[in-house]
Amino acid sequence: MGLFDRFKKKTKEAVDRKEITVEEGTNEAEEILQKREELLISIEKSKTKDAPIVDTQSVEIKEDEWDDFSNDVLKNPFSKETNKKTRKIAQQAQKTDRIKSRKPTQIKTIDRMKTTTGRELVPL
Repeated sequence: MGLFDRFKKKTKEAVDRKEITVEEGTNEAEEILQKREELLISIEKSKTKDAPIVDTQSVEIKEDEWDDFSNDVLKNPFSKETNKKTRKIAQQAQKTDRIKSRKPTQIKTIDRMKTTTGRELVPL
């Protein structure tokens, strides 16, 4: 029986026993409504305390402190003004440079008398 099945079973049992809802006009219902009202009021108070009013003059001063990069013209690195042929030649040159920059790997000579089990074979 999965977790959801257990939850479903418990909710059905609670609905059958009428444990989820409370009838209107009872003391229990009034207490719950009162608690809800108190919680909503405390939430509203905390929201007003957390949101201080900011002076507009101080905001303008802070904006002046930032550097202005709007004068700089940004060049898009993806927009190249070359045609297909020159791009292909440049890619080939980069590829050959990469190949030349790599160190050649040393070729290990394979000893045919050694096995993968760590033992050496005896020549006949």
